Amino acid sequence: MKKSRMFLLSVSLCLIVNYAIAQDQGYAAFKQYAFPTELSSAATGGKIAWAMDSAGRRNVYVAEAPNYKPRKLTNYTHDDGQEITSVTISDDGNWLVFVRGGEHSGNWETGLPVNAAFDLQPNKVQVMSIPFNGGKLNTLSEGDYPTISSNNNQVAFIKNGQVWLAPIDGTTAAKNLFTTRGNVGSLEWSPNGQQLLFTVNRQDHSIIGIYSNDQQYLKWIAPSFSRDQSPRWSPNGKQIVFVRQAGLGGAPDSMLARRHVPWSIYTADVETGLSKQIWKAPTTLRGSFPTTHGTSNLHWAAEDQIVYLSYEDGWPHLYSIASTGGKSICLTPGNFMVEHVQISADKKWLAFSANTGNDPKDIERRHIARVMVNQAGAEVLTPGTGLEWTPVFTGDGNTIAFLSATVQQPPVPAILPLAKGAAIQLIGKEFIAEGLPQNKFVTPKQVIFKTHHYLCSWRASSSNVIGLELFRLLFQCLFCQSIFS
Repeated sequence: MKKSRMFLLSVSLCLIVNYAIAQDQGYAAFKQYAFPTELSSAATGGKIAWAMDSAGRRNVYVAEAPNYKPRKLTNYTHDDGQEITSVTISDDGNWLVFVRGGEHSGNWETGLPVNAAFDLQPNKVQVMSIPFNGGKLNTLSEGDYPTISSNNNQVAFIKNGQVWLAPIDGTTAAKNLFTTRGNVGSLEWSPNGQQLLFTVNRQDHSIIGIYSNDQQYLKWIAPSFSRDQSPRWSPNGKQIVFVRQAGLGGAPDSMLARRHVPWSIYTADVETGLSKQIWKAPTTLRGSFPTTHGTSNLHWAAEDQIVYLSYEDGWPHLYSIASTGGKSICLTPGNFMVEHVQISADKKWLAFSANTGNDPKDIERRHIARVMVNQAGAEVLTPGTGLEWTPVFTGDGNTIAFLSATVQQPPVPAILPLAKGAAIQLIGKEFIAEGLPQNKFVTPKQVIFKTHHYLCSWRASSSNVIGLELFRLLFQCLFCQSIFS
């Protein structure tokens, strides 16, 4: 016991000493470590936008073709913990809308204000707008999850579980668009900007509705006691596609029991409301509703193809099926996972990040890939030893933007022209803090070890548990020496 205490004391002293060294060798630079998120693009032209957290100060940045020089669009100067989410550019590229406040990456109520700075009056969760070229910052209303109309002049958003509407320039006050029982979500404007698609969560079931500018009532699409979700418009606005799951309820069951979670895909005619099941997930554990990024990643793509993500072969892959039903095809076969899926403005291509490539160690990385919506065979666009994720196509179809990092280089926005032989261009190198000791960051080595069939086994002996804890402390000590020495 005495030897164990001496070891833990040595580890603690090591951490304290290295912390002191860090103060003299660039620890302040780590506090300036910038991290970009919320990358998005306009449906036309070559405009992109993102949010970035630098020393706790979160702001919105934009860039555009041809040089994609970053430009700071907002000027929030305090480290107050106010998250920026839902960064969206209007289709015409003239406006940018975002949400400031809340905690959308947390595990509590995302719509509640965050008051990390202990202000007397906490910041509210608000929908904001600002011209893409710069100008007045407008507070449209308290609210969340905004979506810009297809005619580029209105913003619909959620406030207190209902749909509200405001002009994008903030010239008049926001108003409640309609009120219905339950909590509304999944807003999506029709291609002509005259209708709004939405879901209503009523606890044990959810239904899909359509609001129309020229009607005095809501239209419900194939209402049932199922959980309908992820509705998407067809390109011509005459049909929708959505996911259906069974409603909640039934006999009590163990929380630990592994059960198949069934789901299926339906299309529906907007005029008649008639629906049709075009695909049903395999009744296996792997065929359960996916929980990876974007869940089903449902889209109505070009060539009347419905694309979605399924885990049915053991990996989360993209699939395509005709809108009339039939046999689906796996667009991304292979032993890798698909994440961060985005569809191009012309709806002919899908971009995503995946842990695959020519190097066997790519299983530990993320690279950008693309695939056509109706043809199997993904193309990895960013091979190498770096990490790339959250891709978006620019509206002109000439470029793909994403976030890029290496072991030594912090994440920054980057672009890749979609021309043969083009190279990655980092467009945010100036955001890397001066004094950050990048050359001292150690490249990790892959460690693979065998264990029992059940990875999470509770049969480990006490000596193994102690050994693992000591290894963790020793690793922390070595890590401090590596980055600060």
